Amino acid sequence: MIIGRVNAGSGDPAYNGKRGAGVGRVPSRGVGRLRVVEELEAVVSANLQRAFRLRQSILQKAFSGELV
Repeated sequence: MIIGRVNAGSGDPAYNGKRGAGVGRVPSRGVGRLRVVEELEAVVSANLQRAFRLRQSILQKAFSGELV
């Protein structure tokens, strides 16, 4: 698990020097960050869908002669 390895360094207060000690659990601050990332992914996905629909609408109007 990558998240477990990212925070396991000498500057991490939860690090106890044992290899793989943090693997299998996500620190609480990591959970918060993960939640933020998931929310951002949802916003980006919604905006991409919106942009796609807007593009399709513009193209439809352009080819039907409504867009001048």
